[in-house]
Amino acid sequence: MARPIRINKPFVTRLPGAYRPHKLAKLDKRTREARRMRQIEADLFEHVGGVDRATAPQKYLIERTAIDIVRLELLDTKMTNGSITEYDARISHALRGAVRLALRHLGAAVSASKPADALGYAAHRAKGKAA
Repeated sequence: MARPIRINKPFVTRLPGAYRPHKLAKLDKRTREARRMRQIEADLFEHVGGVDRATAPQKYLIERTAIDIVRLELLDTKMTNGSITEYDARISHALRGAVRLALRHLGAAVSASKPADALGYAAHRAKGKAA
């Protein structure tokens, strides 16, 4: 005879290391990464017009993008130390694409202004020195 299933007990009590949430998901707001993430979120919210004017999808996208940018910065640090693995390099490449698309979705487009030519730059510098 089969044993009854206990409904109130969680199915998985402990997840293996590869399946645990990333440490950035549970930042305690005091670490350097948490402060950096809050700064990125503040910058992105300012870009869309403030927290009050951001829609729910924009808020979620900003939170995810801030986490991805911090992860990229951590991977960049790892890369400069020379301890990056091939797996880390692939993750970094994927995160760069995700951040690029998220920023495009939030409206962070490259300005469409005409690039300065050498003569225009020289005239601008001369005007600045004359003033």
